[in-house]
Amino acid sequence: MKPEAVTIVTKFGSPAALSAAHRVGEFSDEKPATALPSWEGFITRVTRGVGALSLGAGINILAQVTIVPIALYAWGKFRYGEWVLLTGLVQVLKLTDMGVQTFVVNKLCTRYNCGDREGLERILHSALLVQMPLAIGIFFAIAVAMAVFPFDRILGLHTIAGRSLFVVGLFLSAELLMGVPFGVIAGVYRATGYLARAAVISAIQQVALVAITVLLIVSGSGFSAVAAGRIIAAILVSVWIIYDLRRLHPWLEIWPALGTWSEGLNLIGPGLFFLLIPLADYLSNQFTLAVTQKTLNGAEVSRLSTHRTIANFGQMVSALLTTAVWPELTALDALDRKNPLSRVHQSLAKLNLWLVGAACFGMLPFLPLVYSVWTAHELALDYWTLGFLLARVLLWGIWNASLTVLCAINRHHKLGFVLLGEGIFTGAMSVFLVPMMGIRGAALSALIADICVSGWIIPILALRETGGTFPAFAVSSIKAMGAIAIPVLIGVTSWHFILSSYLRWSIVFPASVLLVLGLITHELDSSERQALLHLYRQVWKKSKPSE
Repeated sequence: MKPEAVTIVTKFGSPAALSAAHRVGEFSDEKPATALPSWEGFITRVTRGVGALSLGAGINILAQVTIVPIALYAWGKFRYGEWVLLTGLVQVLKLTDMGVQTFVVNKLCTRYNCGDREGLERILHSALLVQMPLAIGIFFAIAVAMAVFPFDRILGLHTIAGRSLFVVGLFLSAELLMGVPFGVIAGVYRATGYLARAAVISAIQQVALVAITVLLIVSGSGFSAVAAGRIIAAILVSVWIIYDLRRLHPWLEIWPALGTWSEGLNLIGPGLFFLLIPLADYLSNQFTLAVTQKTLNGAEVSRLSTHRTIANFGQMVSALLTTAVWPELTALDALDRKNPLSRVHQSLAKLNLWLVGAACFGMLPFLPLVYSVWTAHELALDYWTLGFLLARVLLWGIWNASLTVLCAINRHHKLGFVLLGEGIFTGAMSVFLVPMMGIRGAALSALIADICVSGWIIPILALRETGGTFPAFAVSSIKAMGAIAIPVLIGVTSWHFILSSYLRWSIVFPASVLLVLGLITHELDSSERQALLHLYRQVWKKSKPSE
């Protein structure tokens, strides 16, 4: 071993800590801001993470493509709408996590990178000591509530009631409540450098859920059987995760032996601010579904949910990037590298926006062809609803990058209140707009709330932590949005006035794509151009056959 290597290992103490030392060299402030070496390792790690996470994203798309038309055909639009409502309402049980999972996994990542295995185990065990009894207690509380209250009348359900509703509610609740402790346990994969492995396991679970759901629906089974199949799949995957982690890390004990109740309770305080994030999402999304069900009917719930699925495709693509970048942001903050963190934040905002825009608007020409088939000819596409949702997702692409930075560096306290305020705003507006505009009102409520709250407050909070300035960030984001919006407006207008299908596909569509690529290239700064060139060389090297 070289003397320099001995010095580094002695200083940082472990291979995990050595990885952190490598990041210091990559993002040294002594290097020029445009130096390619500062991006090489970053790009390599992020692209590997994106590649692994893409598998799960593909399965998610497969699930949407297969389950929606099959369920609409077998159950009908009214019954399927009520299934969407039930599965959406129980999502509130994710709040049982108390926000601990995200906060704890960040701490586990820090401990592992510092070579502190005992500290990692202690934090993990302390979290489980609180989460496991809490999840069990809430499950029994739900059972009592389901037995006492007439939820079928409260929710306005028509295709399920009584004992069947009780069983479905318990099974769906158990599936989500299992994810409370096991979410932290599975977080050990990411904390110890096995993000790709975790993504593969998650994809396998999704495949199992899709297969079970489709087979049971096709066989004529009802809600109860489908919910039971989902909980069985969740149990089997959870058992495998424990076995696999013990095999990967023989030193790791899953059972909470080292943790303490006091430390576990102390984790709840900071984690509660993370709790506000899914609560806000619940208010802005699931509450509007409930309003739609109560004001309109289950068929309109189905229409709104399928339109959201189309718009959320961009968010799903974005999640591949932000999830892979997350640990890199945490490492930069832990090493107090403010200058590189600020650079990554601004670049992430632009790239995230472009990914979301490309994913959403790239599929617009195909939607009229596939939506009717996808929904088994039961639902009609509403362009105003879709337009409001796509505009919202485009704006979300910018401020979600700032949200990712704040969450990754555990500066999430004010963020939670901002998102909660937006969720309340969205829910309140939907109460007035849905009766007036139908599902268009639900989509418009979310867009207005983003413009008034999250679209500018969250970037300001992130810039305060990274040291950036809002005017520079705003100018960069507006130019990045123009690189997407201008070609889309030109393309949509041309598509509307040119009636020839041949001219649309041979001229309008490729011309719009080329214009997008040209404008995006123009908006890249020098370091981003070098990073893109490095990525291209990596891909070319891997695709080139070995001699």
